[in-house]
Amino acid sequence: MDELGIIINQNGESMSFGKWKERELRNTDNPEDWHTDSFLTQVYSTPWFQSLGIPYDLTKEFQNQLDLFARYGCIVITNSRENSGNVGESRLVIASPNTITEEQIQALDEKRKDFIEFANGHYSFIDIFDVNEEYTILEEFYSIKDYYDYLDDLKKSKLNQTR
Repeated sequence: MDELGIIINQNGESMSFGKWKERELRNTDNPEDWHTDSFLTQVYSTPWFQSLGIPYDLTKEFQNQLDLFARYGCIVITNSRENSGNVGESRLVIASPNTITEEQIQALDEKRKDFIEFANGHYSFIDIFDVNEEYTILEEFYSIKDYYDYLDDLKKSKLNQTR
């Protein structure tokens, strides 16, 4: 994952932002190097994002509002790679709504191989949020593979409901 973040709306459409760099190569004056700054300059003011109706708080950091995206039905995926080589490093942080759509699952399926390779066995911090309750986590995963297992189970369940 080269970007710092990806947002997937309920229709499965996505927008990415930022460019991941090792911390020592990041420039404090380059908004593309930081989650909040790149989100604000590349996504926030777009008609696509504004149409989502997410009441994003400009006084808070992007990473502190991930649950808000999920509560409004969007999936947000952030690159949390530090490239330290240490055991226990995290690679992905994902906030997902419990009302995930088939289109969102399809968008994630298209990235399955890439995300699993990117995680490379490192931790992920993935929360499934209740869209009806403020900051209520219904499920949590620490592996991208476990999250994909969850999505596969959802697909099977939806398939069985349509039969």
